[in-house]
Parts: sequence; C-alpha cells; structure tokens
Amino acid sequence: MKIARGLAALFLTTFFTSTLFAEYLYKDELLFNENLTVMVEDMGAELREKTGIGLYIVAVREIDNNRSIVELEREVMEQLEKPAVIIAFSEFDKQIDIYARPISLYKDFDKDGTLSPFPAFGGTILPILTAKSKDTPVAEKYAAALGNGYADVAEQLAASRDVKLDTAIGSTNRNIVNLLRIAFYGTILFAVGMYIRQRFFKKKKPDEQTT
Repeated sequence: MKIARGLAALFLTTFFTSTLFAEYLYKDELLFNENLTVMVEDMGAELREKTGIGLYIVAVREIDNNRSIVELEREVMEQLEKPAVIIAFSEFDKQIDIYARPISLYKDFDKDGTLSPFPAFGGTILPILTAKSKDTPVAEKYAAALGNGYADVAEQLAASRDVKLDTAIGSTNRNIVNLLRIAFYGTILFAVGMYIRQRFFKKKKPDEQTT
C-alpha cells in the first residue's frame, strides 16, 4: 500500500511539475493531459526553432469579468514574444478562437478552415469538440480537439516557411480528419435517405389501403 501511494505521489508530482513549467500549453485549467502536454511542448519548441513563431494553447474554465475570448487573447499576447499564435478555448463560455500577432500571420494558416464546424471544410477542432460520446471523459475530448487543432495549425505555419516538423503527427492527423469527413458525409446521406423514404415510400394510411 505504501509503495502504491509512493508511486502515485511520484506520478502526480512529475505530472504537475511538467504542467507547471509548460511553455506552449500556456494556460491549462481543463485538460491536465500528460500526452497532450508533451506533444504541445515538443511541437511548439520545434516550430519556434525552425520558424521563429510561437504557437500556444490557452484553455480556461470561464473568462472572468464578462470579457470576450478575444480580450483574453489580447491580454495573453502582451506577455508573449512575437510572432505568436494563440488557440484559446473557454469551456463555460463555449468560445474558441485563434488569435495571431502580427496580423500578417493570418495569411500563413487557414483560421476559418481550422475553426470550421465541418470536417469537410477543414475543421480540425469543432467536429471533435462537439462530438457526442458517452464513453469518453469530457476532458479527454477537449484534449483531443485542441491537440488536433494545434497540430493542424503548427503544420500549416511550418509549411508557410517551407519547413517540415519532425514532431508533426502528419498522416495520423489527416486520418482523424478523414474519418470525421466520412462521418459527416455519412450523416448527410443518411438524412437524405430518410427524407426520400418518408417522402416517396410512405406507407398508406389504413383508410387509403384497398381491400
């Protein structure tokens, strides 16, 4: 029992220490996911080294003082070395945004595409964030969505500088998006099929049936 407690304490100490000193997972009130932290720190460090751009995640439970998410991003941006991009998410406010400075950085990645609710149009965050799953803890869903979006934006920024990230998840990221596209189109086809079935193959009412 003492050994188990000791190992648990060691794990928690290591995890919270790594989170405390995280640089690119700049603010984390929701996720507390060691795998995400390692991925973001490794990818963020390589992106900064090869392009000079800092890419950060800010994940909060709620934005205080009735501020918007853009106001939160502006406040955080003042503390960062530019050029920088922030992916910010507030759970209770249900807001997500990507903020870049200088504004010329927006030409180096597709903000609207990344934040699209439809994977068919390039969305890599919202389709996962809004997916319903009874078996997946909400914190894990948040981590998957923000990690997927982080990798997407990082790879776009690297490509804009004609460099390749060794830490990029590449094909794995694309496979996730492709699966979401399949699910998206499948839902549409199912809805169309149900409409056609109800519209053109509707059963006759009892008084319309012939004897």
